[in-house]
Amino acid sequence: MFGRGRKPWTADDIIQNVVAQRGKDSRRNVDQEVEFGEVKELDLGSRCFSRIERLWQFSSLTTLLLNNNGIQKIEGLSRLYNLRTLNLSFNAIMKIEGLENLKKLEELNLCNNNIAVLENMDSLEKLVLLNMSNNVLKELSQVLYLKILKHLYTLNFSGNPLSEEGNYELFIVAFFPNLTYLDYKYVNKEFKERASVEFHIKLQKLYDENVAKETKTEELKSQQEEQQLHLDAFVESLNGSFLFERMFKDDPLSDRLKSEKMTGLCVQLFETGLVEHERRRAEVDSFYRCHSDTIAHIIQKETEVLGEFEQYFKEMKKELATLQTVQGKDELNKLQKDLLTLEFKLISQIERMIKKLDAVLSEMLSNFCETAQEIYPFAKYYVSI
Repeated sequence: MFGRGRKPWTADDIIQNVVAQRGKDSRRNVDQEVEFGEVKELDLGSRCFSRIERLWQFSSLTTLLLNNNGIQKIEGLSRLYNLRTLNLSFNAIMKIEGLENLKKLEELNLCNNNIAVLENMDSLEKLVLLNMSNNVLKELSQVLYLKILKHLYTLNFSGNPLSEEGNYELFIVAFFPNLTYLDYKYVNKEFKERASVEFHIKLQKLYDENVAKETKTEELKSQQEEQQLHLDAFVESLNGSFLFERMFKDDPLSDRLKSEKMTGLCVQLFETGLVEHERRRAEVDSFYRCHSDTIAHIIQKETEVLGEFEQYFKEMKKELATLQTVQGKDELNKLQKDLLTLEFKLISQIERMIKKLDAVLSEMLSNFCETAQEIYPFAKYYVSI
């Protein structure tokens, strides 16, 4: 695969090659310095390497070609936030992974690999083209996983075992009505109508199942959020008689303990706890806002200091001979001192903010505990022992 007598390329070889190719000014035949962060397209196809690495420097990359290599794992792409086209075809990949941060990705080519499962693509919300041809996908039903991707208009599964199943094309088109191309062929209106008729019952069943599943998921999520809120507010099991039902399940006096007035006391504390929790949360939110504002202010000051030094450096560069003179060293020392001063100022301000937040929250929790103690002593008047 790699060619006789040719060693696999290392990450440094790749970067050096990119610099050599892109740094060449064809009009003047001179080399120019390349900023990796400015590169938009990168062709690393057929480079005889087996691992993706050292690509984090290409932060502006929109097109990345890694086809025809010996890559076994999708990795090293987490910082390529601007990537829109990714070609990983003709490699040795067995698992779809490492794509979580590629939220702008529109085209993904994974053909001619060894992938058996469609997974880990939930975050690819803008994906419009997916090529999975010549992999080892067996179950036609697993294609339905891709229904989470609402903008797909081109799919390719040719060469997979699942493409040999009867009514394969009708099945795909029925469940992806917005599809324009399937296996390199245009999907016309008549074929879509035929697919819809053929799988009408299954489509309705799938729709009903999805609605029921989404409803159940939302209900479960709502319950979990409510339970977490009660835990955070220290009032779990207080919105009714649940506390006594758990504590005195086998106690013969449990019915007397679960009187309406006792339950009323629990509800009173429950409502108070939620109010106090909201106040604490507001204080925490205020802290984080102040924290962000403080950091932004310090960063702005640091930027101003660096800007002033950069201007000074440009003006004095020739005369200072790369800052080897005494005046240049003094300016460097001043820059270092100014930056350290700003860092210490930031740390001091954040420490003061944390101490203030801690004191406010401690006082709030103390008041809530006192409120609870004031409410529950009255319980003895409602229970005759």
